[in-house]
Amino acid sequence: MGMIEKKASVTAISGKKITVSISMEAACENCALAGACISENCGSRKIEVIHPNPESFKIGESVYIEMAEKEAFKAVFLSYIMPLILVIFTLAVSMVITNDEIKSGIFSIIILIPYYLLLLLSTKKGKASVQFKLRKASVRENG
Repeated sequence: MGMIEKKASVTAISGKKITVSISMEAACENCALAGACISENCGSRKIEVIHPNPESFKIGESVYIEMAEKEAFKAVFLSYIMPLILVIFTLAVSMVITNDEIKSGIFSIIILIPYYLLLLLSTKKGKASVQFKLRKASVRENG
């Protein structure tokens, strides 16, 4: 599998953490409402990357942030596909047990609360987070 990469700019360096800013405006540049939009897809997004050699980067430097496609699929699976499977499974099981559509619907929605809390806690501990890599833009463009 390949890599997904996006051009970014280094905004902060703290210890081994490098914060980069990615411009997310590709879909917004021709939109008439771009100035008033509150979509997360517009504007910029900051991402923290752990790097073994942060002193080789400078604030304001252009870099490429890379992620393996496998990591992207993992993020999509954990964020969208697994909750859908969980809701459908909970709905089916609770329908068999309670034979009540309203209770089953409520149970299938409520099951998402502990799921997303566990996902949030595991992400904060770094267990389920997506791994990013940084590469200097000059290395990518010349080589």
